[in-house]
Amino acid sequence: CRSILAMGLKYCPYNESLMVKGIKHEERMGNLAAARSLLSRLRTQTIDKAWRTIMEGGLLEARAGNIQVARKVFKYLIKNVPWYGPIYQEAYRFEEKCEEYERAIAIVEKGLKENPRYGPLWFSALRLYEKTASTAVNNGDNSSENLANQQHLQQQTRLTVERAKAAISRELTWKIYFEAAQIEERAGNLALSRAAYVKSVEHCPENLLWKVWLGGSRTELNADNIDIARKLLGRSLQEVPAKMRAMVLLECSRLEEYAGNIDKARGILERARHETRHEWKVFLETVLLEMRANNIEAAISEAKQALKIHRGTGRLWAVRIQLKQTLGQKAQLKVFQRALREVPKSGEVWCEGARIVLSNPTLLYQSSIPTTVFASPLPILQPLQLNLHEARQFLDFAIQFTPQYGDSFIEYLRLELMENGPDADTSRLEQLCVNADPNYGTMWLHSKCHPLDSTRQVLRN
Repeated sequence: CRSILAMGLKYCPYNESLMVKGIKHEERMGNLAAARSLLSRLRTQTIDKAWRTIMEGGLLEARAGNIQVARKVFKYLIKNVPWYGPIYQEAYRFEEKCEEYERAIAIVEKGLKENPRYGPLWFSALRLYEKTASTAVNNGDNSSENLANQQHLQQQTRLTVERAKAAISRELTWKIYFEAAQIEERAGNLALSRAAYVKSVEHCPENLLWKVWLGGSRTELNADNIDIARKLLGRSLQEVPAKMRAMVLLECSRLEEYAGNIDKARGILERARHETRHEWKVFLETVLLEMRANNIEAAISEAKQALKIHRGTGRLWAVRIQLKQTLGQKAQLKVFQRALREVPKSGEVWCEGARIVLSNPTLLYQSSIPTTVFASPLPILQPLQLNLHEARQFLDFAIQFTPQYGDSFIEYLRLELMENGPDADTSRLEQLCVNADPNYGTMWLHSKCHPLDSTRQVLRN
């Protein structure tokens, strides 16, 4: 791959697409010096021809943890390319990941001044103002000064909604109200949340109304208004497009499970498996329902049936490995080995393999799996003396293949603490996690105390 890119850049030395691909390739190979060498070619180019590649350089330095360098690059781009909204968006996300919220707000506001109709910046502004308001609420400071600051920030969030409505395109007005409704719900203002949902319905295109009904049902369920939530889901089910029908049926099942109607929830999932057989998430939810109901045998049976239909889905293999824990580690290893043959690039499966290693303080199921893990046949796993290096190798694969799976980082943190104790240096792990920005995983979501918690905060939790 490197030789092909080098050949292309030899004949097209400043081609933007080739430059970006070359930079990303060298970064993946861990050769930052070569990536920076490619960027150095731009010294003779004017900003109007090179700014996209320079932005990739800024993102490279951000991922490498060189905060000051990345900040200078973004500042340079904002000054020289003020008309391009995504630059502000990337700069704001960088500062947010660094938990520099005041800097992030300043960048977003500057971007909105230059590009008032660029929608993503308005949603970023709402997120930041809500984040700073919730931080002020949860910091434990009950002084009059902090309470006044809380009220100011909450009011600033509402003012941003009003500003966005006046500037944003009509196609996105409904989404502004939708976001406002969820912000008010999280702040505990149910009446204001409902009012915002009503406005969202008034401005929403017909093909997207189902999303508003679905969001409203979650809000009502959170307020323990089960009957209202059920009616809203019924409305959503009537209007949802066929390809998204599974999503609403899953919500219907969860509502009935929450209300204590387990058999009704099972019936809805059975209907969903019949109507949306192509959607693996329906089969996964069926397994998880039985697990939550403590029907492990039924869960194992459902997982086995699900894999007959969706054998290439890593999450189904991962949950089957978890279920085999009741039968012992040999049973888990047997499924793990089979899963590697079916889905060798599933981060969830590799994470489960690491969990098998880490869960036993005296044994390691080691195979010396090489980096060419896709060779056939895979080596047979054998019990050996504890060697945490194997767990680290598994977790490296997990993060490489599925970086958005947060549980891999939780297990990596556990590994570091097992190896080095409470004084372990987790700075590299934290940077990897910040770059990946995980968004799902049972342990990850369990560690997320607030929907807007930063990646660093989740690791601290």
